[in-house]
Amino acid sequence: MHERFSAEKDIRVRHRQDAVQDYMSPGVQQVSPHFHYQCELLVGISGEADFVIAGSTYHVGAGSILFVSNMENHYISTHSGNFDRYTIRFSNEALAALIPDSLLLSIFKQRPAGFCHHYVCTPQELAIYQRVLEVMMREYEEQRPFWDYIVASRLRDLLVWMYRRNPAAFPGERNTKGQNTIFHIQNYIEAHPEENLSLDEMAARFYISKYHLSHSFKSVTGFNFKQYIVTARISKAKDLLLNTDLEVNVIGQQVGFGNTSHFIRSFRTAEGMSPLQYRNRARREL
Repeated sequence: MHERFSAEKDIRVRHRQDAVQDYMSPGVQQVSPHFHYQCELLVGISGEADFVIAGSTYHVGAGSILFVSNMENHYISTHSGNFDRYTIRFSNEALAALIPDSLLLSIFKQRPAGFCHHYVCTPQELAIYQRVLEVMMREYEEQRPFWDYIVASRLRDLLVWMYRRNPAAFPGERNTKGQNTIFHIQNYIEAHPEENLSLDEMAARFYISKYHLSHSFKSVTGFNFKQYIVTARISKAKDLLLNTDLEVNVIGQQVGFGNTSHFIRSFRTAEGMSPLQYRNRARREL
């Protein structure tokens, strides 16, 4: 078993050929947006749906592929009765450990201006990808020794094929200078939200000028440095609110907020409700 993650918890592969689950329906989503602290790839096989990701709407059909980061709210606004799709989720830790390539992972991790979450493949591509997805689904269901390596290697294959066909879809293609360093800093921030993550501290830790870090971070990720830290902390807090019974003040401390009042104010600014309201609404609707 890997030291940094648990495959059973941090990797998930699903194939659904039916109507969208209630928790993804428009009525529920308008009240309580769907969220998980994992990066997600969704592949449309047949049927149609409209997805909203971080405020942008995408029409998904056969051959549509969506990439969602572990820090983005997303939900379905409309969908056909039968929507055939594969979804693959990896935690940030699993992705970094199994596919440690900043260029390929930039499609999950970087959001510069003008980024599009939607990749459209040809029917020929879709036929190839569907066979690969079937292998991933079978490995996930059977979970024989080293199944997670096979699932990760197939995901890497998909990303490589997509990159070869359309490198411009990958933000890292446009931001090569200093990209690896920024990628490692992103991973560090998300893995250690409770620590002192000041610009000075991160610059010293990764041997980079703080002025260069400040400028490069924005151009590579689409976030300014402080904004990214707050977003990462709020996203981790949402994960803990949904998946644990920890008290709000404990969660605030675990994700790096100095005091509970600061945590609640920051959460309300980001989500439009308090942490407790977020937890109660989500659990009521699930």
